Amino acid sequence: MSGSAGFRISADFVSARVALTWAELVCGYRKGWLALDALTELTEAGSAAAPGLPTEEERLYLFSSEIEDRVNAAVAAADVDCDDPEPNKVWMYLALARLYERRDTVSGFWEVIEMIWSDHGYPDEASAFIYYMPPPPGEEYGKPAMLRRLETYLEEQARRYRSRRTPD
Repeated sequence: MSGSAGFRISADFVSARVALTWAELVCGYRKGWLALDALTELTEAGSAAAPGLPTEEERLYLFSSEIEDRVNAAVAAADVDCDDPEPNKVWMYLALARLYERRDTVSGFWEVIEMIWSDHGYPDEASAFIYYMPPPPGEEYGKPAMLRRLETYLEEQARRYRSRRTPD
């Protein structure tokens, strides 16, 4: 599972919100946000060019362990720095969007947000909805205000990622 937040994000959830680049897919898989089947489903759906992954037809003739080996080899061969914050920004957005969607059923909602923030290296853009951090200048304190800031962040990121035309 991914970092301390401990949940994965489904291919359906991802594809409904963003077309990922190969670097973003690699980082999502390496960091545990995507399971193997979600990674292959997203590449099949044309989310990004995926060098070295077996095609849908090839997977029909491969054992599941062979598919996993080929996927892991392709991901390992990818020249992607998953410590670079840029390919991880989409995963913070997707994790927070997934969590927000399930906010009424998640125990410790604000603590999970903090875990996601921690998993992504404490980016400034997320500190506005961390319960023990001061609000931005001129903003209100409290959970209702933090929830509004989270909603604004999610709306801005949704617009940002929807406007991307084609992944690289």
